[in-house]
Amino acid sequence: MNLQMALGWRRHLLLHASSVEKDGKALLMTGLSGSGKSTLSAMLAEKGWRFMGDEFALLNPDTGMLHSFPRLISLKNQAIATMQAIVPENRFGPLMKGTPKGDIRHVKPPLDAVNKMKDAAKPALLLFPRFGHDPALRDIGKSEIFVRLTQASTNYVALGETGFRALTQFVDTVPTRAMDYQSGDQAEELIDSLWSKLP
Repeated sequence: MNLQMALGWRRHLLLHASSVEKDGKALLMTGLSGSGKSTLSAMLAEKGWRFMGDEFALLNPDTGMLHSFPRLISLKNQAIATMQAIVPENRFGPLMKGTPKGDIRHVKPPLDAVNKMKDAAKPALLLFPRFGHDPALRDIGKSEIFVRLTQASTNYVALGETGFRALTQFVDTVPTRAMDYQSGDQAEELIDSLWSKLP
């Protein structure tokens, strides 16, 4: 399904990002494999946020709203044990050991994510997380954000001018920070500090 979305979907601008929602506003996280975006979205979904997706963020080019794609959450390596501490065992799938990305186990998102999947949210914050570094928040220039997001999109080129307009508006209006962290608790504290300052 991910491949079909990546190659064929044209209704939204697709960003390879995880996303969660609170109070009608969406937090997006994107980065390289291992940055922790899936783990963080899964963790936040157990702590009062609505899970929207961990593979694709669907940005409506006409409205600028973010739409849900709440599928199974893919956890890798040490993230599996982290989530087993807070998620019931009956929501986990089988453990797949020794894949090219290491050990992988999928977990079902909370039922609320599926029940409310038709509810769009306004993008309010974009983070580029980086796991394994001292906790810090850093500014990023808009040109770098734009380039990173074109690289994170599977259909930006196919959408042409529509994709360019949608991404330009997103970069101009959504606050963005790079976030370093070494634990889920550190990341949650940094996210809460940024979220509390949003209008």
